[in-house]
Amino acid sequence: MKKLITVLLTSLIVLSCNRQDQETPEPTDFGYLSMNISVSITEEAASSRVEAVPTDNWKVTIFKADGTPELVFDPYSLAPAEVQLPTGEYYVEAHSNNFAEAAFENPYYFGRSANFQIDKEELATIDINAELANSKVAINYSPNVTSTFNSYSGTVIVVSSGANLVYNETETREGYFVSEPLSVVVDLSYTKLDGTFITRQFTANIDAQPKTLYSVNVDATLEDGKITMSINVDETFAEEVIELGDLTQAPPPGCYFESYSIVSGQEIETYTFSIGTNGRPYLIEVTNNLDPSWIRTTELTYDSQDRMIRADHDNGERQWYEVFDYSDLTTLGKFRRFEFELVNGVPEQYQGATFDINSDGQLNRVTNFDVVNGQPGWNTHVDYFYTTLDDVFPYASKEYVTGQLVWDRVYQFDNQVNPFFQYDLYLCDDCVDLEFVDFSPHNLIYQETTTPTEVTSVIAQYIYDDLGNPVSVNYQYSTGERFQQSYAYECY
Repeated sequence: MKKLITVLLTSLIVLSCNRQDQETPEPTDFGYLSMNISVSITEEAASSRVEAVPTDNWKVTIFKADGTPELVFDPYSLAPAEVQLPTGEYYVEAHSNNFAEAAFENPYYFGRSANFQIDKEELATIDINAELANSKVAINYSPNVTSTFNSYSGTVIVVSSGANLVYNETETREGYFVSEPLSVVVDLSYTKLDGTFITRQFTANIDAQPKTLYSVNVDATLEDGKITMSINVDETFAEEVIELGDLTQAPPPGCYFESYSIVSGQEIETYTFSIGTNGRPYLIEVTNNLDPSWIRTTELTYDSQDRMIRADHDNGERQWYEVFDYSDLTTLGKFRRFEFELVNGVPEQYQGATFDINSDGQLNRVTNFDVVNGQPGWNTHVDYFYTTLDDVFPYASKEYVTGQLVWDRVYQFDNQVNPFFQYDLYLCDDCVDLEFVDFSPHNLIYQETTTPTEVTSVIAQYIYDDLGNPVSVNYQYSTGERFQQSYAYECY
């Protein structure tokens, strides 16, 4: 059952005009206004408190039809008893004075009237219906979680800014968020009898809408010494279930890129890909043969269109993650990546990138930026240039750091399949083994890089199997450096 509370604030402004017989007319014609402001609050019955909303401290603005402010009452309680407006077309906006991107117990209300006309010496009455402009999120832990695990917490993050709320073990309140894409991160920890810890992190994503309560229901169990967890998001007006773990099942029949190793001198790294039911990797593990105890994991999450929306990284000492936002891809031809470092369990944004896609579906520009304590740091961008509109990979690129050209590159490719390209892994900007995956469906065989002080080049020689898949490649640089990669595939 839903409860509806309406707080009606009526300010009837009666303006009197003592007309006198004068030969000089007034230069401007005026009319009069009565405003009715109502606040509608929709709550679920299970959603605890419903309280009246005072409006005296709100901000109310009367706009001309073209958007120019005419009168502002901030706070509304200071509005005079009598107001007059020049004749013309107007609308009114009213909102509570407590906007925050993420906050507990902080509902933000906003309302806008329809356009109305003020006529000479006439009284116009308009209604402004203010509604909840936030999205609400509650995290609910099942008895399995509360009785089994030593610690558990969830964090809900505004993707575009990193603003967040932490839902710890005792937090039962609902959080109020701007109605934008949200990311949910849940961490569980269990202490075994030998004193060692088992920890797991799971994620979900919410396309948050206003006036909607999202109940994130977390359930987890221990099975064979591993944490198995499911998260579902139950919306107020519809139900959407986001199950985690389904990707661990076998992919569709076919052969998939499974791993590759990098050899440079005495050092070797191996990247192992676990392919999920969507034919894309859900887990990437990186190991180093010089230190078998060292391992880095990357867990990948996808949306319903199989677009990567989150990558969680952990090397045992450091945890960080990347979130992808595609909300502007259709309208602006852009998608964005935001990178966050987990500091004492709290995410702090430190880097990001914007990817511009041209009308032919090609990667046109990548703009990188750094953030330190919320302030912009250095920034770079890379422009890509194509031989013809039919090509889906560039023949050249130019990279700029704070507006200065620092790398000018030209490329040559073969016509064989690049196994990285099919996965759209926009994760690595500065490592040689993944730097070409962003734009090339084929394999790089030559690259020349010109800087303000030198020119270097690299030649790549590939060996392919009978299906045209690369099984090894040797890179030789003009500086004398060499390294090798080997590839492996798994068929289902």
